[in-house]
Amino acid sequence: MNKVVKITCGTMLAVTLLSSSLTYVPTAEAAGTVTKAPVASLQPFGGTKLKTFMISSKSYVQIKDVYFLYNNNEKTTHYTITVYNGDNTEIDFNDYWVEMHSVNGGKYNVTPNPANKKSSKVAPKTSEEFSFYSKVDQKVNYTDLKFRLVKWDFNAPNYTRTLGETRITSAYKNSVPTNNYYILRKNNEKIKTNFESGTRFTVGDQSQIQVRFKMENIGFTRKDLSSYQFSLKTKQGYIIKLESDLQADQKLDPSQSVSILLTGSLKSNVDVNGAQLLLSSISDGETKFESPVSIYNVVWYASSNFVAPTNTAKKYTVNGQNIQAIISSVYRESNDASDTISINMKWLNNGKKAVKLPKYEYVLLSSNGAQYPITVKDEEIQLLPGVEKEMELKVKIPTAATAGMTLLINQPKEENKTNGYIAAAFKVPPVTTTTPVSKKTYRNATGAYEFEIKKVERLPWGQEDLLNIYVTVSNDHATKSLVIPDIKSKLNLNGVNIDEKAITMIKADDQILLPAKSSTSFIVSTKVPYNYKFNEVQLTLLDQISEETKETIGLFTAKNVTEVPKRNLQDPFKIQTMGRKATLQFENATVFEGKSSDLYYAEFSYTNDEMRFTTLPVLKAFFKTNDNQYIDADLPNIKTKISPTGKALLVVSGRVPKSFSKEGAKLIIGEGITEGKFSTTEGTPDRMINGISFDLPKLENTVSKELKDLIINPYKFTVNSIDSGLEGLNTLKLDMNYTLENLNAYEVNETKRKLTFVVNDGVNEYEQSLELDAAEGGLKPGIKKKVSVSFTGNEIGSVLFRGYKLSVYEEYNSHRKLLGTKEFSWYSIEKETPQTPETP
Repeated sequence: MNKVVKITCGTMLAVTLLSSSLTYVPTAEAAGTVTKAPVASLQPFGGTKLKTFMISSKSYVQIKDVYFLYNNNEKTTHYTITVYNGDNTEIDFNDYWVEMHSVNGGKYNVTPNPANKKSSKVAPKTSEEFSFYSKVDQKVNYTDLKFRLVKWDFNAPNYTRTLGETRITSAYKNSVPTNNYYILRKNNEKIKTNFESGTRFTVGDQSQIQVRFKMENIGFTRKDLSSYQFSLKTKQGYIIKLESDLQADQKLDPSQSVSILLTGSLKSNVDVNGAQLLLSSISDGETKFESPVSIYNVVWYASSNFVAPTNTAKKYTVNGQNIQAIISSVYRESNDASDTISINMKWLNNGKKAVKLPKYEYVLLSSNGAQYPITVKDEEIQLLPGVEKEMELKVKIPTAATAGMTLLINQPKEENKTNGYIAAAFKVPPVTTTTPVSKKTYRNATGAYEFEIKKVERLPWGQEDLLNIYVTVSNDHATKSLVIPDIKSKLNLNGVNIDEKAITMIKADDQILLPAKSSTSFIVSTKVPYNYKFNEVQLTLLDQISEETKETIGLFTAKNVTEVPKRNLQDPFKIQTMGRKATLQFENATVFEGKSSDLYYAEFSYTNDEMRFTTLPVLKAFFKTNDNQYIDADLPNIKTKISPTGKALLVVSGRVPKSFSKEGAKLIIGEGITEGKFSTTEGTPDRMINGISFDLPKLENTVSKELKDLIINPYKFTVNSIDSGLEGLNTLKLDMNYTLENLNAYEVNETKRKLTFVVNDGVNEYEQSLELDAAEGGLKPGIKKKVSVSFTGNEIGSVLFRGYKLSVYEEYNSHRKLLGTKEFSWYSIEKETPQTPETP
């Protein structure tokens, strides 16, 4: 920590007491933005003129602007001489000299300021200024000095003739009082200046000081402000370096003004009452020579409140634009020994130009002085005029530290600055502790809404799980319709923030207005690793007021994730979403077998419950085995529009290893979502919602031994008779009389069906497949239809001598299910029943 010393560093300011790190502890002395005196009440300061000597009836020499400057353990006195030539002939100031003496008799060596004009000539009816300085003892005060005006006269003793002498008395005032302004004049420049406000904010053993200083160009030429330096001088003689928020090359045009923020830091035990603001200037050119310019009294108002009270906006400037900030809401998420504090800040640009916020550092300060840095996204925040911008700050602190908190917004050290400073401070309102799945009333400019988290579900999704949070928005208070807010969300699982890009907002319907006494729903959805464990979900809901402005609706916490609801097989699964109402009813489950895998298979009737023709909602499903393996199910979209109350056949299947058990399987099914909207029949779901689970019966088949009444939903197939014979040496022909009955259970059936006939003579096996109800060929619906099925093979002729077994399989996705089988002797003709007429 830097020590407080009186003299160092080369400027009028001598020493910097700025500290690179602060221990923030607010005290009762924490002062803030001062109420400025109205500009109309400012009075002109008479100036720092010490004495005027007439050198003719119309011309004079004036001594003014006597100031001390501290530089590298040296103290120098600076003063300015104004020469006015009221005569008609030129005056050469080289004929004169102003000596500086001690009242005790000593004489100082005086040196011209290097910034003086090279010429000493003063033209008639004009004035010129010449500045001088002299090294003095550290203990010298203003009243220890006197000045003597002499003229060179080689006829006088010591070649000089004294024209006048003056001493600085206690009546001499070179500091501009508060509520006064002072005009800085140099050549054609005229800059009106005044002290505006003083702030002291004590934090621990350090105090931050902030001073507002105004400069207004009332001249006719542009003024470069980059040469000015600022410091604070205390009654004890400490000089504190102040840094300004001026830009490195800032200029001030005629009729323009600027309110300059000056900041510095010092030990909290240093008394700043009665302090003075020192203004100096560094000259241009190769030799950077510092000269004092003016001094201003500083007042620290006892009624100031640097820390903005709760529910109060803090006003300050950023790059010349008036900005205000306020804490809009605070929430606390309580854990065993710590709390997560969420602070929502609102910013408003009251200026005329867009401005970028500095990359502030945010610190939450507890009442016992502990400070907790807040990590924010490293992103640029731009404030447009009149447009609100919201920011959320989150920090974890001990539970015991949540009372009496203060939020500090620190301006970090800039490239051309020595230190940063506290730009603003806010008293944090009492925090609101969130409760699990609580209802919250939210009000905006439109009206009042009730928000409630209804449930949180976790569903399988490949190598991930889906986490869906269901939010209901109700219009319970108004007697008219309300516009549904544009809801955004943030999600946190066990204290870990979910990337906002990984969160999907799903609107359950297309409503824009919310009628009185009605509600609508949203689903907040994200994906997590399937083995990710958490026991708390924290959801922040936001109202997107405009492109730049978000209003916090509330913070909700849920500790229970709802298990996937189970449905009995006989119970329907109803989709109740407006415009999408439908019913799913289980019908059958079985297993199809393949060479290296099996196929879980389930059938449902799917009914349109809407009042108009429509396509049925797209669904998504997963099979779950008895050892908790999840299998992605194939579920073709039904693309044909269906009439009200009309039914469609829905087939769900999933490929599994042959080793998987056929018992204890479950089917989890829900509504498909694609890119945040309900999936269309042309789309592929990337998530699902409203999942339910069916416990499937044991997946097994019943095999018929008569090849009669074989069910291939929605068909029933019967072999009435078979006449077998050879065609050549390698072709077996079965002339089959069959009945294929469409049970007409469905208005829409988009599933292609295929039967495979397999002939086995005990040694070899031969097969042939036929589609059902195909456009060309295959098996046509009807009674006593005829079809010839041919089988080929090198040794197939032996079938007629050894006899054979005919098996009928249903085939789906390259897997088969045995429907029926029957054995035939070495030569057999099974005749049809004669009394039944054949369908032509």
